[in-house]
Amino acid sequence: MKEMDGFQFLEISRELHKQLQVISKSVMSADTTWGTMKRSVELGARFLVKKPLDGNTINNIWQHLGSKFHRMEKIKESFP
Repeated sequence: MKEMDGFQFLEISRELHKQLQVISKSVMSADTTWGTMKRSVELGARFLVKKPLDGNTINNIWQHLGSKFHRMEKIKESFP
C-alpha cells in the first residue's frame, strides 16, 4: 500500500463510498488551522483531533462513542 496523507485518504474513501452513507470519519493532525479544518470537513471528516492527544480529548471521544453506542442500542430495541 502506498503512503498517503489524511486528505488523500478522505478523498479515496469518499470515492469508494459514494453510494454508501459513511457514518463518521475522524482526522488526527498536528495542523488544526482553519484551512485544514475546512478541507477535512469538505472531504467528509466528522472530527478533527489535534495531535498529540491529551487525556481530556481521549475522555471526550470515549464519552461520544459511548453515547452513540447507547443510542444505537435503543434504536435496535425499538424494532422487533
